[in-house]
Amino acid sequence: MKVALFIPTLDGGGAQRVVLNLAEGLVGLGIEVDLILVKKKGDLLSQIPAGVRLVNLGKNRTLTSLLSLIKLVRKKRYSALITFMNYVNTSVLLTKPFLPKETKLVITEHNTLSTKLDGGGVKVSQKVKLYLMKILYPKADKMVAVSGGVAENVSLTIGIENQFEIIYNPIVNQKLKEITKADNRVAFPWDHNQEPVIIGVGRLTRQKNFRNLIEAFHIVNRDVPSRLAIFGEGELREDLEILVTQLNLQHRVWMPGFVDNVYDYMKASDLFVLSSSWEGFGNVLVEAMACGVPVISTDCPSGPSEILENGKWGGLAENDNVNSLAETMLRSLSMKQERLLNKRVSDFDVNKIANKYLDLLK
Repeated sequence: MKVALFIPTLDGGGAQRVVLNLAEGLVGLGIEVDLILVKKKGDLLSQIPAGVRLVNLGKNRTLTSLLSLIKLVRKKRYSALITFMNYVNTSVLLTKPFLPKETKLVITEHNTLSTKLDGGGVKVSQKVKLYLMKILYPKADKMVAVSGGVAENVSLTIGIENQFEIIYNPIVNQKLKEITKADNRVAFPWDHNQEPVIIGVGRLTRQKNFRNLIEAFHIVNRDVPSRLAIFGEGELREDLEILVTQLNLQHRVWMPGFVDNVYDYMKASDLFVLSSSWEGFGNVLVEAMACGVPVISTDCPSGPSEILENGKWGGLAENDNVNSLAETMLRSLSMKQERLLNKRVSDFDVNKIANKYLDLLK
């Protein structure tokens, strides 16, 4: 069996990492995998798994690469072509009449579509996009959503019957397994003491809502003196730094930006918090669980509550509610939690998820 995965570039991001992990899982099952890029660029090029063949179409845009894609698929006769991100999905679906009938076209959705629309009204370009999705998505051989919430949201937003298959993201690869087992030590910038360390990880953007995390931490710190580390970079750094100063937390909040291996910091922490206002899945939540750290999350659309099975594996706070987040953090810190999350984490193993895709293609 030959499978092709199609994505524009390997610029760093959740979807791109999912593509690489899925490729690793499929290769591990003995599948021949081609990773097709519109353009060979991106921070993750060095992380392409062994055994995956890279195909560079050498174009600047997805639309201008479609003719080259059609020629490649007709030549290679893939068993399946799997696409990622909705603008790529719609573009490739336009080519479906020209693809071999034996090549199944599988489109995947990774985020809640409604959050991408402007709150003040839908632009003309967005209306066109939604119309194309409504017309073209049902023509796919299979549609995959990374959570039940994403499947429902996309279906309602574009106005089609929910025919998505739910397959969670492949997160736990061999590299992550090795890192979580390693005994690597990390140094936080404060003196070693018995105060609990809370961490968050993600881009410093509105979606990740680190403002709420900092404000909730301010409440927590009054009752339980603690430390907060936020790993990531983004356009809201200055705003968040101002907030930290306003709350007089400069000596208790550390924001180092990106680090080479955030997993070691996860392992050394006492609590991981996902404070997002929305997610499609919540990859970093699974990564933290794999590191054995207790986790909590906002009950945001769409993935975290499914990952945590409605609170079975970690606390859930009301979405965009500072007081609820603070209460959930305090409750988690007060509990003696056994770090035995392996049973749930195994559900997101790359080989297990790759098998689900193979079942879909049979």
